[in-house]
Amino acid sequence: TDQREDILLGEQQFGLFEGTDWGSGEIDELFPRELAYYRKAARFGGRFWAKVPLGESRFDVTVRCKLFFGTLHRDAARHGITNLVIVSHGVTIRAFMLAWLHLTTEWFEVERNPSNASVRVIDSACDLGYICGDSTEQADRDLLLSDATGDVRV
Repeated sequence: TDQREDILLGEQQFGLFEGTDWGSGEIDELFPRELAYYRKAARFGGRFWAKVPLGESRFDVTVRCKLFFGTLHRDAARHGITNLVIVSHGVTIRAFMLAWLHLTTEWFEVERNPSNASVRVIDSACDLGYICGDSTEQADRDLLLSDATGDVRV
């Protein structure tokens, strides 16, 4: 079997928030203005479109995934590849699915990140769902990026 790594399938870049403890209030302490700006952008246009300060939006990750499709099609044509296993991070997996299956940004917003080591099967253009694991891990980040009252999930 052949293994390859592609930079286009990397995790979402979290810019200023990279490496911070999402649940500890550290981002609020270190970057209160930037977090307020991100939350405002997310409330206005949705989290899919909102860019993390000095980082990427989920839209940006989806564009990277779409760029990767060219590699998939070329490898399939040149080498007769018909089955693939793609290993990546939650937002990237969801962005890949959104683009590959022509789903909507509304789907993306309600679909949770998969738990670690989850396995989801896509057969051609059909999502067969998770065969191992589930999609519950995103709750902590959703809570952090909501407003102070917790009422607004963006």
